[in-house]
Amino acid sequence: MKDWKDIPKCMQIINEMHSYLDGLYKLSNHELIVFIREYTREVNALIKKYERKPNDAKPDENYIESIKHNILTGVLDGNICPLCGAELSCRIAEMYDLEDHLMLHPKA
Repeated sequence: MKDWKDIPKCMQIINEMHSYLDGLYKLSNHELIVFIREYTREVNALIKKYERKPNDAKPDENYIESIKHNILTGVLDGNICPLCGAELSCRIAEMYDLEDHLMLHPKA
């Protein structure tokens, strides 16, 4: 399980960037470039910390199949992500094959 304690810091940085947008027109080009580089580096560092890597643990296939089954049976609320523990936003995608047969695909 990953440590998500830096997410509020990332959100704080993003909010600071938005709050500075009103005053950006007062900055010179050099000040603007320095400002954007500084905050972009901080945000990128936080994002890289939580990027998935190929050697990350894979979720249990049985759990994934049970989530798919829940979605297809209409249980769209209460499904939990096996990696981070957050509630999944679920829906059923209705698709048609080449012979116009309806195919239901669970999406989370």
